Amino acid sequence: MTEQSLSAIIIDNSNDKQLPTIIKDDLSISHLKVYKNTLEALNVIRQNNNIDLVYINYETTLDKTFPFVKKAKENENCKNTKFFLLANHSNKNFLREAANSGVSAFILKPYKNEKLIEKTNKLLPATEKRIDKRVNLLESVSARLRFKGKEITGGIEDISSGGCLIRTPKLTGMGIAVY
Repeated sequence: MTEQSLSAIIIDNSNDKQLPTIIKDDLSISHLKVYKNTLEALNVIRQNNNIDLVYINYETTLDKTFPFVKKAKENENCKNTKFFLLANHSNKNFLREAANSGVSAFILKPYKNEKLIEKTNKLLPATEKRIDKRVNLLESVSARLRFKGKEITGGIEDISSGGCLIRTPKLTGMGIAVY
């Protein structure tokens, strides 16, 4: 059993101090690194399985943003990583492309600190297991879940005082479930 804290990376070459300050001070994420481009960030992501959040300044990465998110999501280390896109513009096609690439959340710049904190906190339940001490199971333990009248089988990956992580096949037509 080991206690782990949340970690995040920022991809931004604008020297913006607002975002790192919010992440460190307001969200209490102590493990934070800033990278100037997607290539540097992708190399780190491929080697590190403890990255919970990736904040991407779209104006820094432009047309490399969505291919970066797709490549990162292909990596086994990024199963639970949440990708947060910050951009100066939005339209239906842009947001659709962001969602299809695997972006978890979006915020329009300029943004209020409170809004960024609120949106980030909505992403955190899926990574909350990292806050509490957890027990990683050495063997597969199966779990059956009932949700909206349907039953689904999954495998318990770890258990902590804050809950457990259960991997299931993709839920379709059942809404959103957080375990």
